[in-house]
Amino acid sequence: MADARQAAELLSRCGTDMAALEELYLLYKGQVFAYAFSILRDYALAEDVLHEVFLRLTKSAPRYKGKSSALTYILGITKNTARELRRKQRNPLPLREDLPDEQDGTARTELRALLDALTDNQRQVVVLHLYAGLTFGEIARLLHTPESTLKSRWQKALEILHKEIKEGDL
Repeated sequence: MADARQAAELLSRCGTDMAALEELYLLYKGQVFAYAFSILRDYALAEDVLHEVFLRLTKSAPRYKGKSSALTYILGITKNTARELRRKQRNPLPLREDLPDEQDGTARTELRALLDALTDNQRQVVVLHLYAGLTFGEIARLLHTPESTLKSRWQKALEILHKEIKEGDL
């Protein structure tokens, strides 16, 4: 995994250097997809957002000033892109049942059931913290939400997940 300085350098070059864009894609595609999926709850739409984010990076890279980490900057674009797509959809999207068979179906179904037990806000904090590896401070800046609020959502999400697992509803 690239360190923060290397990722920032890649981001600043990705507007003109396709190798830098490709390296950023390989570094962050998992986190971008996970965050988009947490917003949209649709595998195919999250994939569309993933690709759109990296296309947008070629145009927005010159605006990156290094005030936040490269990942935080990229996830900010992800959030905006996913929300734009969601607004176009008019209705809230149900979680799709037709995910590709890239993982064990039982584990995927259990994970989906666990995530469904959370609110949208709780799910975003869980995905950004666990899958994207962001700190609560980084998530707070990304979502424009107080860090204390995010920590409360995190704690409540953990309680809900623990209860769901303990009750064996899966």
